[in-house]
Amino acid sequence: MPALAVFEARTPVSFCRESFAERLGIAMTPVAVDLHVQGGGILEFVASCEMKINITGHELNQRLLVVEDYVFDADVVIGTDIMRLLPGVCINYGDCYVEVGGTQLHFLDRLVEDDFAWFLEAFEEEQLEWLLETFSLLPVRAFE
Repeated sequence: MPALAVFEARTPVSFCRESFAERLGIAMTPVAVDLHVQGGGILEFVASCEMKINITGHELNQRLLVVEDYVFDADVVIGTDIMRLLPGVCINYGDCYVEVGGTQLHFLDRLVEDDFAWFLEAFEEEQLEWLLETFSLLPVRAFE
């Protein structure tokens, strides 16, 4: 199965699947972050890692959280933390490419699977604020 990246403007944090980071040989730092999701259930991040991401010529070094493989079908979910670093007016998603750790990925410009829908409204503001502060993923002013 080809590697897949998903752009999702409603997802505030970017993350990848554990097997994807392992395939790339990326060092992971274990974390134990369990987030209770609205409507029940828990999303578990098991690690974090630094990855070089190239989105249509815009290179970023970004810390991603890591989920176990069964959580998502996509290898990388690119959330608003990364998207806000891109010059949006220069990104034409019709011609866009995504390269993570030197591996070019197929991508979608939004989540289309119903299986992902539960995640989109999952974070309570306090949990998200703590997560972003802890892992320096976004400035806290994003919540003002």
